[in-house]
Amino acid sequence: GLAFYALSQYWSEEALNGSLARYEAARRYAPPPYPTSLELMAHLKNDLPDSLHYLLEDYFETITLYDNQLKNVVITPEAGGGYEVKVACQIAKYHASKNGKRTFTNAVGDHLQAGDTQSLPLQDYIQIGFYKDTEVGEVLISKTLVKIAAIQNDLQFTLAERPDRIVIDPDLLLFEENREDNGWED
Repeated sequence: GLAFYALSQYWSEEALNGSLARYEAARRYAPPPYPTSLELMAHLKNDLPDSLHYLLEDYFETITLYDNQLKNVVITPEAGGGYEVKVACQIAKYHASKNGKRTFTNAVGDHLQAGDTQSLPLQDYIQIGFYKDTEVGEVLISKTLVKIAAIQNDLQFTLAERPDRIVIDPDLLLFEENREDNGWED
């Protein structure tokens, strides 16, 4: 369920539901051989944009986990209004065996390394959420999807309001063991 929810957020709920409806209609009352989850995955892969194919492997074929860390935030007021927000973050992705053994190398032997940190190759979309405290509670200023290709990332955003809190993966679309270092609060 969590994997399909995340897929609907990356692709769009309408696109995912449409693809599933077409698959169900094509296989409804079909004689044997009956459909399998592998057939469903092949159907989804055919419908998904190429840039999102990695999600099927990460959510359905392997145990894929992330170790995301928000390292530093610098907020600078801009002369014409608004704020420049610089976010330094570390994104690492790995596969885990059923026993919890971590693997940072993909099937062709590729991996990333930055200092002591290793990762599977990255071409992943990561959400960054910006929040502001108000009298009625915390409100979302902006949520943006960024494509990450490296472990160490220096990202820059322009916001109309100054954020009081910034979070990597605010909608919990990525599976991660430790989320306590994914955020920053002023």
